[in-house]
Amino acid sequence: MFFVYFLFIIEFPIETSVKLDIPFPTAAPSVAIETNGNIWCTSYWDNAVYKMNNEGLLIFKIGGTKGYGPGELVKPLSVLLFEDSNTIVIHGAGMKLSSFNMATGTFIRILDVDTPFIRVFPWDETSFIGYTNPSNVNGGFSQLDLSGRKKAQWFTQRNISKITNSSLPYTKGNSDTVYFQEGVKPEVNIIRKNESNYSIWKLNLPLNYIEPPSKPIKREYMFNKEKLEEFYSSFSLIKGLSVFKDKYMIVCWNIPKRDKNTYQIYDLEERKQITREFYIDGILVNTPNGFYTLSLKQNENDYDDEYYKLNKHKWSIN
Repeated sequence: MFFVYFLFIIEFPIETSVKLDIPFPTAAPSVAIETNGNIWCTSYWDNAVYKMNNEGLLIFKIGGTKGYGPGELVKPLSVLLFEDSNTIVIHGAGMKLSSFNMATGTFIRILDVDTPFIRVFPWDETSFIGYTNPSNVNGGFSQLDLSGRKKAQWFTQRNISKITNSSLPYTKGNSDTVYFQEGVKPEVNIIRKNESNYSIWKLNLPLNYIEPPSKPIKREYMFNKEKLEEFYSSFSLIKGLSVFKDKYMIVCWNIPKRDKNTYQIYDLEERKQITREFYIDGILVNTPNGFYTLSLKQNENDYDDEYYKLNKHKWSIN
């Protein structure tokens, strides 16, 4: 690991920072950013998705009333943007997928899919990918259009970890590649469309790295929020991945007892770390439109008042 001493020391100062005009949620929101700077943010416990302008001011809200009918959301997990189609797809609890008009928030349809996807992510301007445990009869990866019609399906032989990463970090590479972490080891799975095998990229260990436990959390604690937080905060964990400029991958780590998150940047082609690790008070936002982090702040005059700030960092690498 002596090569670490020859890595570049680069800073990524905050270029802009906006306070998000949403009620403080008790679960960290999923954020998506349009090319024009508009911000989309899920609010898990509010059963809502908020659209804000590039200054963080609310434009409109989708959902907000718990229900299972058309146009209603239940604990939204992520929002996918398809700007060319003026459409968003929202992935919610119960694996429900719904589409809405991006400009107005008008409900379009519930997507009729035959697989309960664990995670969905954009693939191109007209389709997205859903994945689930390959041990399921319909497991693996499915490419779907914006109506939910399956365009392609492929399977990967993966060693499913006994302990899964609750964040399920992923990022889209080139047109046929996805990087994501399924377990909790310091490595990233590289998956390519229509290939049954995948490769493993072992990342460099950050300073003060703490190995994960050998056994998963006890079954009786699976739905205990405090026990879950205690378990996942006891070891080092990848919290976010983001490919930027099609050349680099940003990796965000949570290191126990460290106030800030640890960041590394890798060259995708050479699969090498190119900067020394650096530290940011915020989690990584997975977007191709810049280097963004999301940080939780307290009101200086009222410590019970907490809010989220979206920070855009100045990119210092050519």
